[in-house]
Amino acid sequence: MQLRNNFWFFEKALSEKFCDKIIKLGIKNNPSLGVINKYINKKITTKRLKDLKKTRDSNTSFIDKKEIYKEIDKFFTVANKNAGWNFNFDFYEPTQFTVYRKGQHYDWHADSNWDPYPNNAHPNYKGKIRKLSATIALNDAKEYKGGDFQIDLSTPNEKRVFKVPALKHKGSIVVFPSHLNHKVSAVTKGVRYSLVIWALGLPWR
Repeated sequence: MQLRNNFWFFEKALSEKFCDKIIKLGIKNNPSLGVINKYINKKITTKRLKDLKKTRDSNTSFIDKKEIYKEIDKFFTVANKNAGWNFNFDFYEPTQFTVYRKGQHYDWHADSNWDPYPNNAHPNYKGKIRKLSATIALNDAKEYKGGDFQIDLSTPNEKRVFKVPALKHKGSIVVFPSHLNHKVSAVTKGVRYSLVIWALGLPWR
């Protein structure tokens, strides 16, 4: 899929009060080790843990509050229009609070799956895929080192990886199509807090 804009960002768009509230809620929900698709609903053995951490090593918890969706919906709407994507979406999954401590990271991955959610999924999920993703920086980069958010913009003729500068500032947001590969490099000092949101819609026809 050719895109005129691969992402759209808003620098310092959310208040410090909002970000601090999310951090408190996320920590209160006791973040645990995030998993990848092949290990969902499976016991994490020592061998699987080692394999998992090669790809993903971060702690997450989920927050499902209407005021969060109300606050971020406008950024999805503006980005979708201004970037020229004009994707159809109609539901947000619960937001994912993520903690990256020293040495933690999330290697290259895409948020969308090949197949839509099955018919036995939640009524607002079934038959849909992740269309747009957003990551919100909940704290400033002065509180940590490393932890760069990167998007792979490579073409068949050129290798190109872009670090999104807006996410170095608290309250900044980047919105991007969920099929794009992206990563968070290892944190080398301090703690990085972020919030991830996915917008769902019916597959392209």
